[in-house]
Amino acid sequence: MTKILRSRLKSWFGSLDAGQRLRMAHLQKVFQPPHNGLVLDAGCNRGDYLLYFARRHPEVEFFGVDINPEAVAQVMRGCQAMGLKNVQAVTHDLTKPIPWKPDLIYCIDVLEHIEQDGLALANLHAALRQGGQAIFHIPLWPQKRFFTSVVHQEDHVREGYRLPDFFDRLHKCGFEVTTVRFTFGNAGLLAWEIQHSMKKMLPLFLARFFSLPTCVLCTALDVSLANKSGNGALVVAAKAQKEPRAA
Repeated sequence: MTKILRSRLKSWFGSLDAGQRLRMAHLQKVFQPPHNGLVLDAGCNRGDYLLYFARRHPEVEFFGVDINPEAVAQVMRGCQAMGLKNVQAVTHDLTKPIPWKPDLIYCIDVLEHIEQDGLALANLHAALRQGGQAIFHIPLWPQKRFFTSVVHQEDHVREGYRLPDFFDRLHKCGFEVTTVRFTFGNAGLLAWEIQHSMKKMLPLFLARFFSLPTCVLCTALDVSLANKSGNGALVVAAKAQKEPRAA
């Protein structure tokens, strides 16, 4: 019964996880897939973003890569269950050369897990077609909190990035930053902290269920308001066209 209810709530309201819901809402604001192009989900995990966009853009080819083979297998099971024909997913390490040539790349909360993040960025830049775009979501540091404490995540090799430092990493690889959206501003952070606090008192599903109204409202506010700061940033960067050769 719980599994059925969870599935129906997700189909009606989207993700029940406050963080994922917020990242998805911001990503949708800048996501413009090229018609008949190739989109790469770099670090696709279980494919939440990958399957969502592939279902809504059947004219676009989607490719997901992740270092975890179990996550990739789950993506493919999801594709089969949803009848998607425009998705492929394979196991791949982003610190290794990327053999595909996508028109658009998105990489959501992945780089903080990679020790050699500069190498991963260089590989993503090399793979991206000229004139293509890459969308990154990163946690920023230091983190703000209202009433919970900052907890180190064991799978993070760094707590987050200072935005000027991240811009510098992108520029060194050849990216040009075109758009920045701050995420997890006051409204988004409040939703995340409420749900995080409820997880300590209730089973995971119930915590997400009872915090859903707050998450829906706060996500709408976080996306519609022009946050001047936040605990995260969505950064859009372009791979510039090659300079024309002199005649």
